[in-house]
Amino acid sequence: MADDVRGWFVSRAQSVNPYQKDADNRKVEIDTALQILNAIDGRIDPNELQVDGSGRVELRIDGEYRELQQLSSGFASLIKLTQAIVSGYACFTNESNLRHVAGVVLIDEIESHLHAEWQSKIIPILKAALPNTTFYIATHSPIVLSQLADGEAYRLARDDDGVVRSSKISSPNKRIFADVLESAFDVDLNALKRQGMESDDQSVAKKKLLDLIKKEGAG
Repeated sequence: MADDVRGWFVSRAQSVNPYQKDADNRKVEIDTALQILNAIDGRIDPNELQVDGSGRVELRIDGEYRELQQLSSGFASLIKLTQAIVSGYACFTNESNLRHVAGVVLIDEIESHLHAEWQSKIIPILKAALPNTTFYIATHSPIVLSQLADGEAYRLARDDDGVVRSSKISSPNKRIFADVLESAFDVDLNALKRQGMESDDQSVAKKKLLDLIKKEGAG
């Protein structure tokens, strides 16, 4: 995956020169990718990218240039996701502003390797960066789900007859986190907390009983 992303950045960077035909100049792709990455994480510079003679690609993060191969799996997933979307649009349009392009993007397990903070804002940022795009996203992350408005979230489940059917999850962005977990993933957070408390209480009770037995035995 890293080599594919690196090769994409290298080929686009090589097209950026004053003698290149406008139709073949793909600077817009790099600019769009960097802008989206910066919106997700402000540490990523939206205007800086370096490619050396050996094909090393470096982004400016927190004021320092970092080579793609040196980035964490989270950063790598974030960059791959952004690059894949931008690259997909660029395959069928020469539009200078990809925000104007109407299209459909499908993303499976968008939360993979993403830090919780990135999960909490990835959907609004993608929607703002590409306002004419319709996103279809599969997720098992309640953090991602909690960003969605009424009519945007549906649960898919296989019924007893073997057919997968959808059911609407009402306004996850306006509900408390525990309710989202229970309605979407059948996880009762409050029940888990009660179980934990009961377990602690039982441990204390057992210890007191053992102490009493030891005391009586010693007497």
